[in-house]
Amino acid sequence: MADYSVRVENLTKVYPMIKKKGIIPFLKANKTQFLALDDISFTAEHGDTIGVVGINGAGKSTLMLVLAGLLEPTVGSVTIDGESSLLAVGAGIDGFLTGRENIRYKCMLMGFDKKQTAEIEEEAIRFAEVGAFIDQPMRTWSSGMRARIGFAVAVFTNPDVLIIDEALSVGDATFSHKCLDKIHEIRDRGKTIFLVSHSMSLIRQFCDKTLWLHNGRLQEYGAAAEVCEHYKVF
Repeated sequence: MADYSVRVENLTKVYPMIKKKGIIPFLKANKTQFLALDDISFTAEHGDTIGVVGINGAGKSTLMLVLAGLLEPTVGSVTIDGESSLLAVGAGIDGFLTGRENIRYKCMLMGFDKKQTAEIEEEAIRFAEVGAFIDQPMRTWSSGMRARIGFAVAVFTNPDVLIIDEALSVGDATFSHKCLDKIHEIRDRGKTIFLVSHSMSLIRQFCDKTLWLHNGRLQEYGAAAEVCEHYKVF
């Protein structure tokens, strides 16, 4: 085991953007660039719970996608000691598959065998409590129901790094408390958790560190209460 859980070094992510000119854009298009993340470096240790804050467009979701391995850095590197899993509303879900089929598909992508998949499927379905909808196409589900199954799959596949991008803000309060109890269990097992939220009370209550992004740059990273207070003043 490495002496860190996540190490991010000089991470920069640039998106190409096309400025259309005229009726036929592919003939008269000027490419520009959007700097989503700008030279970010930080280290997370095993067992850290890290709140991620910033105004809309600060780069939070882009950073989470890079940590989850779903986006490649333009410059810099991200090193994860183990496997990471992203929990975001709609992330990794095929709306034309049923809930049960989505669970199996996710497990297949993560390399689980049939026995492991069956165990994860049973636990996830029991935890999500979506009833008969589990065998209905997920495009017919509410956003709260999709969040339930997404959370269940994310936690029961037992990742080393769990990344939660605003997913706890969807759905009812009872299930959110159930999710937080489960996250506490994961943290107590020494896993690393990133929690993106606009709720400062949630981050103060749950996280020991906070990472503040602003305009794609790392504004501050440190003790949760201190960084949250600075962000609140901002």
